[in-house]
Amino acid sequence: MSFSLFVNSETDSLIIECTESLLDSSSHDQLSSLIGESRFSIEEVARGFQLKLHQGKAEYEEQALEAGSNTHILSGREFTIGKIRFIASVKSARAEVSGREDVKSLTARGLIALILLFEILFITVLPKTFTGEENFKREYLLEEISEELDILRREVQSELKGSGKKSSIKSGILKDIKEALDELAQDLRLNPKAFSLAELENTSEDLTKCDKLIHRLNHSPIVNGGNITINKQALLDQAFTE
Repeated sequence: MSFSLFVNSETDSLIIECTESLLDSSSHDQLSSLIGESRFSIEEVARGFQLKLHQGKAEYEEQALEAGSNTHILSGREFTIGKIRFIASVKSARAEVSGREDVKSLTARGLIALILLFEILFITVLPKTFTGEENFKREYLLEEISEELDILRREVQSELKGSGKKSSIKSGILKDIKEALDELAQDLRLNPKAFSLAELENTSEDLTKCDKLIHRLNHSPIVNGGNITINKQALLDQAFTE
């Protein structure tokens, strides 16, 4: 398990790449100097992080956190300690590349090289371009949405090839979800700058509702039984308005 911790103050920005699942602020000199006497630890857990505030005061989603508190933080959501803003983001696992020196292998190696180049630029160049809080939140929310989209699309594709075949109702709903997710992924890839911060926040909430809908589909005896006709649009509307 590994994650990135993005830190932004009035005068400085940095990205801490954590190769372990747990980071203690006291073990990082530059981070300790930014937060002063405050001290915390953050650990990657299922679908987010566990923030333990050992000393000082913090805030998460307009809720004040006192020393000794233990709070679950969603991946990609901002929390503050003093005047320092933080965003912890889970890193997506990457598949290994085959050693065959054919066209596909060379293409894959080229893509990996581009990814590594982008990460280097992301670490060394992009932090210097962040000039405001909105820019800071928007960039990392965009990264989090892209990762969540990839997870949901793979999950829907897997269901369509698996248990989704047994129920025409479930298959139809999954196809509708796949089409919507594919369109969103294409829009984000082709024109990410067209999305405002508010639109990205709404999109993140919609993806959370979509995840809940897929979970309901997988555990609903009515949908998986395939013997009852239901209104797909009504089910979708219900899931996205709760």
